[in-house]
Amino acid sequence: CSIEFISYTLKAVLFSPVKKIMDLLEEQKFCEATQHLIALQKSLSSKSEEGLSTSQQDVESIYEVLNYKVFSILKDSILLAKTNPELLQQAVEALKEQEKEDQNYTSENPPDQNMPFRSRNWKELWVAAVKESVETRMRDTSRTPRTENLSAVGQNLLHMGKTMKEDLIVVVKYIKQLYPPEFNVFSIYAELYHNYFASQTKKSAESHLEDKDVYLLLSWVHNFYPKKDHILAEELEKVKLGSLLPSSLSKELENKYLEREEATIKNLLSRCLDKEIQRWKEEEEPEKFNGHFQSELLGIFVIQVIQIYIRNKQFHPAWHALICLSPSHLPCSYKDAFEDFKEKSKKHRYYKPILIASVNNCWNFRYSREAYIVRLLKRKVSLKGTAQQQNLAQHISKNAADLEAFCTSNGSQATWLNSALPKLAEIIRLQDLGAIKIEVATLATTHTDGILVELANSEIGV
Repeated sequence: CSIEFISYTLKAVLFSPVKKIMDLLEEQKFCEATQHLIALQKSLSSKSEEGLSTSQQDVESIYEVLNYKVFSILKDSILLAKTNPELLQQAVEALKEQEKEDQNYTSENPPDQNMPFRSRNWKELWVAAVKESVETRMRDTSRTPRTENLSAVGQNLLHMGKTMKEDLIVVVKYIKQLYPPEFNVFSIYAELYHNYFASQTKKSAESHLEDKDVYLLLSWVHNFYPKKDHILAEELEKVKLGSLLPSSLSKELENKYLEREEATIKNLLSRCLDKEIQRWKEEEEPEKFNGHFQSELLGIFVIQVIQIYIRNKQFHPAWHALICLSPSHLPCSYKDAFEDFKEKSKKHRYYKPILIASVNNCWNFRYSREAYIVRLLKRKVSLKGTAQQQNLAQHISKNAADLEAFCTSNGSQATWLNSALPKLAEIIRLQDLGAIKIEVATLATTHTDGILVELANSEIGV
């Protein structure tokens, strides 16, 4: 009898389902271990031989071990996807097995109350694990090499943007296909990265930022994010992540930054004008460029500064006109100073060269305005919604009013083009394609300028 008891005990220990499952866990065969554990759980209610030798406490203990091992791996999915894909796949298969069993359990109506089984909610735990992984990787700025002359705010933005892009590429190429479609893997990852990025960006925006950091932050909001790598473009289009900042906060930052930029430009232009006038007083001959008298300070340096701002694609498009028009006080001030010089300094040694240089400068001012109008009329746009159309129309109407006010205040009598831009804004507001064609043709007929004729013959993407 004792021999039989010992034999039975040895078999129970050596060949018990608990030991088998633990061996599978040691071998990192998580999918098979999960299948055996689910079967063992069910055996408890059937009073089978396996169930008689195992308690619910045993099952819960094994689940704790399985849970720890599987989710430790899933948290490192981004790293393991390329370094140890087999191990990651084992963890994902275990997750899928448990989720399938959870679905089977909850689909019973009502569930079998006699069965000592409960939903493990591994899918929710998986989302929590991904969230923890995302936040850990986004916080760890040490993984991104320091960039010289970049502030802590800028370095953090760079790190988060770089991490999000690189990690989502890994998700698309290596992780997404391991899961069934109902897990929405890319969407979950993308939204979690976006939420963390947006929360940190908002926190930075609400703090006291230096001008260069405001510029960098707004550049991320309007231009850099999301950086649609060709691998991610299709997936990101489905997710629709939205902006990094609430529109109200973004607009507040834009206005503050624009005010500072306008003040900087006006100060720069005023100092240049003062230096130019000082040159007149010191009886210095204007320099020649390409054989023509021009002011080095005003005719080249200042105009280039303005044109750099106009061309700069890092700025929000709505700022182009404002920055272009903001120094409108300069031509008036320049004109006043020039008129004073012309009347009081006729005996100046370089009187005529200075007059010629000033006239050439005026042509530069005029060209900068013309260049902006041409850019506005010839810019190709594709608008995918009514809201975008209305915003662009409002933007053009505001530009038209600013341009008209500027030209009128500087003595321009040419009013024939005043209605062109407002009319263009009205056309953009239209929704009917037939009406758009008629109005564009009418605009081109009314204003026979070559630019408008070209506009009428071009395609407008709506």
